[in-house]
Amino acid sequence: MENGSIRSRKRQITIAQDSLHRGIEERKVTTMSKIRPILAIIGIALLLFTAVLTMTSGIANAKPTATRTLPAESVSAGEPFIVRIEVSDYGIFGQVAETLPEGFIYLASTLGPRTVVQCGPTNTFKFQLLGETSFTYTVIAPDSEGTYTFSGILKDMNKNEYEVVGDMEIEIEEAEEEREPSVTRTLPEESVLAGESFTIEIEASHYGIHGHVVETLPEGFVYEDSTLNPESVAVEDNTVEFELWCEPSFTYTVTAPDTEGTHTFSGILIDEDKNEYEIGGDIEIAVKLAPGQFDTGSPANPYPSIFGTHTGIIIPSHTITVQKLYTYPCSGTGGHTESIELYENGTLIANGSWNGYEGDWHTITIHDVTDTPYVLLLKDHEYSYTICTGSYPQIIHAKEFNVTGGGGKITCSEFIDANGRRYVDWIPAIRLE
Repeated sequence: MENGSIRSRKRQITIAQDSLHRGIEERKVTTMSKIRPILAIIGIALLLFTAVLTMTSGIANAKPTATRTLPAESVSAGEPFIVRIEVSDYGIFGQVAETLPEGFIYLASTLGPRTVVQCGPTNTFKFQLLGETSFTYTVIAPDSEGTYTFSGILKDMNKNEYEVVGDMEIEIEEAEEEREPSVTRTLPEESVLAGESFTIEIEASHYGIHGHVVETLPEGFVYEDSTLNPESVAVEDNTVEFELWCEPSFTYTVTAPDTEGTHTFSGILIDEDKNEYEIGGDIEIAVKLAPGQFDTGSPANPYPSIFGTHTGIIIPSHTITVQKLYTYPCSGTGGHTESIELYENGTLIANGSWNGYEGDWHTITIHDVTDTPYVLLLKDHEYSYTICTGSYPQIIHAKEFNVTGGGGKITCSEFIDANGRRYVDWIPAIRLE
């Protein structure tokens, strides 16, 4: 006998299937007119590629494979779950035919309804492949307990058939009492650097077949991407909405702001009945400024060298806090920087002067215009510099140079040496720290 919960679940399944397929079809109709010319080009390319593969078939002989992954734990009767298929070496196109155990109900696939065909009245579903290396499909467990067996065949582009290996059996247990939906956020354990991208994990359960996670990002954070289909993600300002179809978890990536501080995430889970639940788990993350990491290093050939006035542009690839400037001297000389000025959009933001041949004379201290003993240089911003050198500093003979460790770029606008000669490819070898 079916209980009321299971009958309700079946009604929800029918509604969810109709909604899912209708939504996907509407998106496909909208985009097909845009991609038809591209598909024509791709078709020609595929024909040419097929001809090449045919002529070189004796070179590559890797055996096609298909592997099925089922949930590691038993599944409750009437509950949805995801099956993952990984495929390789089947050629340009292929097909996976999966036969579901009796009583299982197919719901949807990441391949979309146009590429999935049910074989008549049977419980076999054919998934058409065009270069994919993996896909998932969602099914609903039957109402009866027991051990059930999946089977499947991979058919390559030459019509050869190979058994789908990996997980075959799954245990269906008695339907558990209805549980309240839950959702948890996991942030990085350590602080992140300003301007750094990092990943956030969301785990959700018991929200039904269909649900939404709505995340509100702290001010200054920028959403980048997620492990979900891009069509399942909607971004508006600092609010990101993720549409779920039985997924138990997903991750998304954001970029931290350029300023330090402690920031708070918030969000809700909306289940299939439109009930809302606050996201638990981690809510705060600390953003710290990166230490100075703008270093040209010592060039292989620092000669010829002479002191003078350098002007150019500094573009850091990440936000850095700069307190000092170190100048690489030519061997056996007193090469150093006597003064530095940094400008942004023509406005002086920081400077520093040499204190003579005392102590660490290779280094000068930098302070901003309010006399704070450091200056913040933001990721991808352009800063003009004027550096006056003394004795024989090491020189990078180039108009522009990428600093070590991917830390950014420095350019030369002009160098006027002590004799009044002008150059456009003399960059001082320095380190901001």
